[in-house]
Amino acid sequence: MKDSRPGTSKSAMLFVAAGLGSAVAAFLFAALLTNIFDRKQEAKNPYVRLVEVSEETTDSAPWG
Repeated sequence: MKDSRPGTSKSAMLFVAAGLGSAVAAFLFAALLTNIFDRKQEAKNPYVRLVEVSEETTDSAPWG
C-alpha cells in the first residue's frame, strides 16, 4: 500500500541518516575523550622502570 503523503520515504531516510550520523559522531567523540584520558595517564609517569637500579649499582647484568 502506497502512502498518499509525498516525501514521507525521503523524510524517513533523512531521519535514519541523521540518527546514524549522530551515533557515529558520538562514537568518535567518546574515542577521542578516551584517547586524551589515556595520554594524560601516560604523561604522569614519563618513563617506565624495567629494572631497579640505584646509584651504587656497578654490575651491568640487570640491564641484560
